[in-house]
Amino acid sequence: MYSEGMMSIRKLLADAVELVSGRATALLDCELLMMHALGVERESLIVNSDQEVGAVEAELFYSYVRKLSEGMPVEYLINAKEFYGMDFFVDERVLIPRPESELLVDMGMEYLRGLLSKRAINVVDVGTGSGAIIVALIRQLMSEGGDMVVNAWGVDVSSEALEVAKMNAASHGCDESIHFVESDLMAFAEDGEKFDLILANLPYIGEVKHRYISKETEDFEPGIALFGGEDGLELYRRMFEQIKEKGIVFGEMLGEFGFAQADDMRKVLSQYFDDFEILNDLAGIERVFRVRGGA
Repeated sequence: MYSEGMMSIRKLLADAVELVSGRATALLDCELLMMHALGVERESLIVNSDQEVGAVEAELFYSYVRKLSEGMPVEYLINAKEFYGMDFFVDERVLIPRPESELLVDMGMEYLRGLLSKRAINVVDVGTGSGAIIVALIRQLMSEGGDMVVNAWGVDVSSEALEVAKMNAASHGCDESIHFVESDLMAFAEDGEKFDLILANLPYIGEVKHRYISKETEDFEPGIALFGGEDGLELYRRMFEQIKEKGIVFGEMLGEFGFAQADDMRKVLSQYFDDFEILNDLAGIERVFRVRGGA
């Protein structure tokens, strides 16, 4: 695809889009890759579209496009994903944050705003991955909470994911507020420990039932962050068991689950909790559960 002759940004983009024309977002993806290869913003691509690109930058761009044509997510190629209006570093160690998960931040903030009169609050994000949810939440609290002391935990079983989460917390200036812990779900918590808010976005794709997953996602994103047992809800069952066995006290718990899992999630929740509800996302799809605890 790459030739030795100098080509303009416009020509390089046109050739790249043709190569990945089967993608619904082909032009946008190729523009992002060009921006990354040249180290410029999108406006510069438009204004300087007739500018010739050096051989080194052109080859780098085409190396990205070749990987994109093989199915690698563009977010991994540019090591970036926007979430809640913030840029997060991502690579193959973590799941790429999804827009629908922003609802957990919104709902978490809605609950915590009612606690702003407290001197301190405790929040835990179970299955933190890239840290996007807990970092976005803490940044919001930092802007709204005044002198409140925030004790937050980002928990993941993957030490590699925690490395990424720590990077993201540091880049957004909230690393001193978040304790990142390698743990099997809530195993790290002490018996009877109290949390104001528990957030959970655990792997929920079923290995047999509810196996709704694209080839690109399955091929490139970490399996440990995708699959949650036969029906996708096994990790939630285990976390709920831990909460009950340890006598963990919480004010509210919010969790995300997948498409068509609402009925199964209701059955699971009813085995452990009395006061819960299932809520829709912005597309009207049942997506989040809320459990009210006793804290």
